[in-house]
Amino acid sequence: MGRWLPLCLLALLCRCAGGQQTDAPRTDGGEPDLHDAAPSVDGGFDRAAAAGTWGSDCDDTHALRAHAPGDESSPYHLTPDMNDAYVCFYFAAPWGEAEVQALEFRTALDQTAVVHHWLLYATDDLPAPPGTVRQCLGFDGINTLVTGWAPGRDDLRMPDDVGLQLPSGANAGLILQIHYYAAGRDALDTSGLEFCTTSSFREHTASISWLGTTMIELEAGVSAAVSSACQPESAEPIHILRTWPHMHGLGTRLQSIVRRADGSRDVMLDVPFDFDAQASYPTPLTLAPGDRIETTCHYVNNTDATVVFGEHSGQEMCWALTYAYPANRLRGGAMFADRNFCVSPLL
Repeated sequence: MGRWLPLCLLALLCRCAGGQQTDAPRTDGGEPDLHDAAPSVDGGFDRAAAAGTWGSDCDDTHALRAHAPGDESSPYHLTPDMNDAYVCFYFAAPWGEAEVQALEFRTALDQTAVVHHWLLYATDDLPAPPGTVRQCLGFDGINTLVTGWAPGRDDLRMPDDVGLQLPSGANAGLILQIHYYAAGRDALDTSGLEFCTTSSFREHTASISWLGTTMIELEAGVSAAVSSACQPESAEPIHILRTWPHMHGLGTRLQSIVRRADGSRDVMLDVPFDFDAQASYPTPLTLAPGDRIETTCHYVNNTDATVVFGEHSGQEMCWALTYAYPANRLRGGAMFADRNFCVSPLL
């Protein structure tokens, strides 16, 4: 099977780690247009990153772009039949074997009509030679998510005392995964990102974690909600920075509630969801040992078919992608905890 799990097996594994689903009274909901990105709402810690100048403590800047197989100077050729195509581009870590933090990220879109979203993954052991380009599964349980972009998300600058974790070592690498939706278009694309790094570490190192559930089965013509819990296994406090909700076209709202060990309750996030404006939100709070986060995704299935979890645009997801430090502490549960998943049944 190689390093990529078949989606059917992955979905079966995920059902063991899943969540809880409830029905709700139906409300009206519309079908979003996949290709018409709404104006940016908010997505970075600091919008100044878009101004064109990098922060004063950035040592180096790097660019990762879609490209032809084995030729980073030529664009990637997208054919008209590539609908819901996930394409992975493999890069050696530009900083070699050094240990660095990432400080800022900027999206660099080329063919905006065909780019659904991109995700950047990291690994200490790149599974394919640099320059490799191949179609891949949209749901990666092997490598570690760094950051990403979808319509409505702004550029990202980390807080002044926080850097984002990046891979290190002799075979460290990055995988740029772009979700394309050609819809009959023939295109040459060089979309990707730029980012800056430092070897002078800031006080805190953060990472991004997956909170949510894959236990999604939405009956036709009804509203419903699915829920799951994140019970971190850390014995030290975890500092939450920001949350980026991700669902597909039927998603209407995402909530994350902190259930404190002392019985109290704090709202971490409660926002409407718009597929065409997938903003991220500041969610500053501290989790103490014994606290847990309960995440609920709301949907209106105004189709005539049952919709389940999956990577395609006609299927659904429920993720609250959450930045936190110390790195690799917001994790727990049976599913890919070593890759910063924090997914457990809601009991």
